[in-house]
Amino acid sequence: MYPKEFRAERHHDDGDGMRVRLNLICLAGAILGVVCVLLPWAVASLHLVGDGYDNIHYQLDLSPSRFFKNSLDEHLLNLEYAAAFFAMGSLAAFFTPFGGLGQLAGIVIFGLKLKDSLYYMLPVPRLIIPHGYSWQRTYDFSIGYYLAILAAAFTLASLIISVRTVLPGSVKPKVSIRSPIRERLLSVGISRRGS
Repeated sequence: MYPKEFRAERHHDDGDGMRVRLNLICLAGAILGVVCVLLPWAVASLHLVGDGYDNIHYQLDLSPSRFFKNSLDEHLLNLEYAAAFFAMGSLAAFFTPFGGLGQLAGIVIFGLKLKDSLYYMLPVPRLIIPHGYSWQRTYDFSIGYYLAILAAAFTLASLIISVRTVLPGSVKPKVSIRSPIRERLLSVGISRRGS
């Protein structure tokens, strides 16, 4: 036989090394949240209304990314805060399901303060309009807002329902309601094998 130092040995995985646990529901909520920041959350419109006439004079798509691009009127700070809360919550959700609280705060603030902010977002143009006509501001929530609600629901649900996979190893997700609390507090957990 060859001396020990010249022998070729095959190394088997004996449990040493790193193991990564992924909370799939929480990560799905985080990824969906980042996508929602780029999508429009509402469409605001300024209408000229009167005597059966309704014409959209101006329409505005509102997405959280819009509030990060340029500084808005101080009257729109609530929407800026909503966008910031949601964006920070979505980024935090990559690390912990408690990021869903930031997402939820952003959604609630945006929903409650949007109507009050329309006056400042859609100023009435200085046009002479016929008697009996008036300007009307309306808004509709858009797909981004509803997906944001879904993202926050995913993130917060991952505190209760655990869908995890372990890498390297089995890629098959494991669904559990009784996983340890320390596993539920993190979206990505790294540990040594065998521990």
